[in-house]
Parts: sequence; C-alpha cells; structure tokens
Amino acid sequence: MMEEAKHSEKDIAAQIIAGRTSGVAVEEKLSTSQRVLARVTDGIYRQPSSALRELIANAYDADATQVHIHTDAPRFDKIIVRDNGLGLKAEVLAHVIKNIGGSAKRTRDGIELGVTDSHDPLRSPGGRELIGKIGIGLFSVAQLTNHFQIITKVKGEKFRTVADIILHTYSEDHLAESEEKHEFQTGSVVIWSASAEDIEAQGTEIVLIDIKRSAKEILQSRELWLAVSANMQRAAEGEPPELDIEPPSYHIGGYAYTNGDHVEIPRKLPWDDSDKPSEKFHKLVDAMMNELGGRTKPQLKMVFDNYLQTVWSLSLAAPLDYIDGHPFSITGKDAMEVFLLSNETNGKAVPLLLKDSQTVSSAAGLTTENMKNSTPFAINIDGVQLCRPVKYKGLPESGHALKNPLLMIGKCYPDLSSVREEFRGGDLEFEAYLFWTPRVVPLDHAGVLIRIHEASGTLFEETFMKYQVSELTRLKQITAEIFVSKGLDGALNIDRESFNYAHPHYQIIQKWLHGALRQLATTQKRLAKQVRDHERETLVEVHKTVLQNAVEEEWVRIRGDEERPPDVQFVVKGDFGRVKGNTGLVFERERIFPAKTGAVRKTSTSAADEKKFEEQVRAVAAVLSAYGVFDEMTQEKQQELLRAIARIFAVEAA
Repeated sequence: MMEEAKHSEKDIAAQIIAGRTSGVAVEEKLSTSQRVLARVTDGIYRQPSSALRELIANAYDADATQVHIHTDAPRFDKIIVRDNGLGLKAEVLAHVIKNIGGSAKRTRDGIELGVTDSHDPLRSPGGRELIGKIGIGLFSVAQLTNHFQIITKVKGEKFRTVADIILHTYSEDHLAESEEKHEFQTGSVVIWSASAEDIEAQGTEIVLIDIKRSAKEILQSRELWLAVSANMQRAAEGEPPELDIEPPSYHIGGYAYTNGDHVEIPRKLPWDDSDKPSEKFHKLVDAMMNELGGRTKPQLKMVFDNYLQTVWSLSLAAPLDYIDGHPFSITGKDAMEVFLLSNETNGKAVPLLLKDSQTVSSAAGLTTENMKNSTPFAINIDGVQLCRPVKYKGLPESGHALKNPLLMIGKCYPDLSSVREEFRGGDLEFEAYLFWTPRVVPLDHAGVLIRIHEASGTLFEETFMKYQVSELTRLKQITAEIFVSKGLDGALNIDRESFNYAHPHYQIIQKWLHGALRQLATTQKRLAKQVRDHERETLVEVHKTVLQNAVEEEWVRIRGDEERPPDVQFVVKGDFGRVKGNTGLVFERERIFPAKTGAVRKTSTSAADEKKFEEQVRAVAAVLSAYGVFDEMTQEKQQELLRAIARIFAVEAA
C-alpha cells in the first residue's frame, strides 16, 4: 500500500498562500483512488496531439480567448501551451493535486471553487459549455513527458504560482499487487510563488519539459524519414526501392541517413515566414486542395508530415471558426441545393428553398451557428492561426453528373421521458449536416465527426458509425458533422477519442445518421438521374438537328429549294391506315424496328440511343426520297427497303 497523502486540499491551499510571503515551497504527493487512472501515465492517448488537445480544452473552459502553443519544432525538446484564461486559484490548484485524474467540473465542487458558473456546474464562469476535464487533461501530458510545470496567474493577485510536477509510471505487475481501494501515488509536486508586477494579467502556462524520445520521434516523422533514407540508399546503389513510400509534399524537415551519416532535409512549408498567421493556415488548406492536380485522392499522410498532421487535427478538434464560414451560414446566393432531413422512419429529405440573403440556420431553425459565434476563441501554434479546415465552397470539379454539392441538414431533440432516468443517460439534443461532393479533400474528411459542445476528441470516422449498406463509393463523397448540444458526453470513453457503443445516446445518433444517409443516397441518385436524362435528351436534340440540316442540304442539292423534305413518320400498326394518305412518308414502327427477343430492361441510356437511331433511319428515308427511290415503290416495298437498311445499321451499332 502506498504512503497516504500528507495534507488535505484545505491544508495545501493554505500552504500555497502562506508560501507567497514566507518563500517556503509546498511539497506533495499526487495520488488517485481509481486504478484505471494510474494507467493514464502508460498512455491511453493515441497521438501526442491528444495531450495538446486536452490542454486546449482546459484553456477554453477557463474562458480563455487566446491559446498560444510553441512546439520548438523541429527539435521538440520543450513544448509550451499558454492561455489568457482565468488562471488557477490556490484552492483550485490544491483540488487538482488531491484529485488528479478527476475534475471539479460538472459538479457542485466546481461552483464552490469558482471553476464553473455560479448557477450551472455544466458551464464555465463566463457561460461556455464545458468541453474538458482538468484532471484528465493534465494527466494526458504523460503522452509527451513525465515532467511539466504549471505557471498560473489570477487577475488581481500579486503572485504567480508555479507547480513543478513529476509523474510516475507503473507496470501491470505493480498494479496487480495493489487492491482497488488503495490510493496510488501517481507522482509528486513542488509548488512555489513568485511576485508579479502585472496585477491585471491572468492565464496559465503549461511547460512540458524533457519531451519523451518516443513522442519527439513521432512529431519529427522519424520512421518516415528512415524509410525514405532506405530508398535513397538503395537508389544510390542502383537498386529499386524496397518500400513504396515518398516524402510528404510538405514537412518541417528531417534527416536522411545514408552510410551511417545523416543529411539534413530542409523544411518545405506551404507558407512564407513573412505571412500573417491567418494567411499561413489558409495556405496550408489550399496546399491540400491543390494536391488534386497530382493525386486523385489526397490523404493527410501523403501530403503532410506528422507535425503538420498534428496542426490539422488540432484545428479540427477545437471550438474554432470554419475557414469558409459555418455550413449553417450558407445562403441562397451560394447556389447550393439544400435539403431538410426527416426524422421519420423511411422519411424523405425535402428541398429547403432559401432566399438570397437567408441562411440555413434561419430557414431551418438551427442554433449551433449562433452558439459558436457567441464564444470567440483562437489558437496560434508556432505562428499559425488555426481554423476548422472544412471547405464547402470553391471545391474542385469532377466528371460526376452532379456538378454542385448537396447539403443535407437536420436536427433531433428526441423525447426520452418514457425511458427510465437510470437508463436514458439524460436528455439528448443535436443538429447535423451531411455534405455530398464528388471529391472530398482530403479523403480523411470522408466520414462523420461528432462534436460535443463544439469540440471533438475524434476525427472523421469513415464507417459512419458502422453503416452496413454497401455504399462504399458514395460514402467516400460525404463529409458529416453532428453537433451535440445536450447529452452524449457520458458515452465518451476515458481517452475522449472513442465512444461506448452501448450508450443509449450513441445508439440514437447512430440510428438517426443511418437514416439520414439513406435519404441522402436516394436524393443524390434521383438528382443525378435527372441530370443524366436531361443531358441525353439534349444530345438527342442536337443529334436530330444535325441530321435535319444534313438532309436539307442533300434535298436542296438534288431537288432545289422549291420543295421541302418530306415529313417521315413512324406510327403503330393501328394508326397506319389513318395517316398513310397524308403528305410525307409513313411507316409502321413495328415493321422498321422489330422488338428484340428476350426481356431486356430499358434504361435511360438505351432509350436515348433508340431515339438517336430512329432519327438516323428517318434521315435515310428522307434522302432516299430526294433521289426518288420510293417513287415507283408500293408502300409494302418502301417498308421492306427501310427495314433492311435499319437492320444493317443496327448490326453496325451493336
């Protein structure tokens, strides 16, 4: 059994305050009573970006408007995350130390400590919907380092508080020897204060010291450059490459290793150092879009190294503005077809007709966009100002029948009052969109991304929550986001990057999304068919006009311009006797174009081809008439001759 913690939260807070004048540092053990949280230091997070994402979430919950991240790229020896949020009071810092891996957020303790709204523990003091959990957020840095500092300042205080934290790592054998009820020592902390002259300043700085080698190598894309180096070595020796791998289009540089030596590879970024922070990110997104010139389906891992992928993933996860505006801010001027999704079983999407200045939000009664605009928040990483890199306008064209994107929007506020409280997991409310375009760029955005209170721990999930219908091609043409304003956070697993699939909220959203996908597929197929049918009809008309012009030219050349070419008609047998006395040429359709044997389903393509073929035979009949071929023939012989010609043409066409 580990040594019991020495002091209570109240004692630690008092020591922190006393140390501001006495200069005595506070030394304390970090502990947790939940065994699973002791494993956090072994890395429940998948990428180094996860730790940065959690620290950003903590800054957001502290009502920060700005977060600055300095990664020390490409060395990554030390990473600093600095915000201008409320800072941590002595009582809050003491609570974090005594409840590492837990959080006062979303509890009454949060109100007492002042980390949440005084009336609503689910909101920040400034009214934001909470997106993080401070205990887990601090523990997540174990993915990057076991040693970090918290430097925090509260507005109006004359001191900065510094907490120097060292986290421990435990083996499975050690954990197995302990019992669930015991507390686990997860690290140690030393806290001291320093005087501050900027009394009105506030905020928190997290300094990640001695970044782990494994984390540094991921951020430096070391495995990638080793593979590239191996190919370079084989090329120098006249051998073909062993691995099918190329350097990414853009990267922060690296090292190639040949003959035991390393050669520095200069960085290649899509922006210039002199560009403004916002311009840099726009150029990053444009670089991805421009990759379509050389790659039919560009992916993040093909275009960017791990560092730039980290920048991209952070921009997707945080509650930021979209680079081209929120999808719900699209108006009638944007020339995009918008549809309102139905929540009914087997429901159908219906067109949402927008006036020129009317937004999707106002037309459909959506609130997500307004919620986002009420909480300004910005992230700057190494001089790059982040936005959500999801574009809806100015997308690349393709050869698809539908040239313009489709936007499907919907909302669902299910009534769960009939479900017992302990089973329903609270109330659930969400709004969503499904955006169809012939080419999703990057391909990694083909999927669904779930945002809880505007933030996400996951990236786009390509299976669309286990959608079982065989729509592989169409699913690669859809970007979807679900904005959850109430509920679902209880379904998040401890890594905040996956869900408990059995949770009722997850199952409701899954069912809704699959219904929405069916509505999108039905609508997209119908619209694409209309476009193709119209194009075929247009081609038939053009073909007909060209044939008529050719016939008239031949008629004038042979007969002069006193007469016009005869009207050639194909009629059903029953009408033949009624119209054969009319001016022109009349033929029985069944005689000239006999029905094909066997049951063949007529498609739009075959119908259009039949019309074009009929116009060709009609033109031949008119030209034969110009030469007087039909003049001495009986009606029966005329039909036999034209039938023979049509039969020959049909063989050639086949």
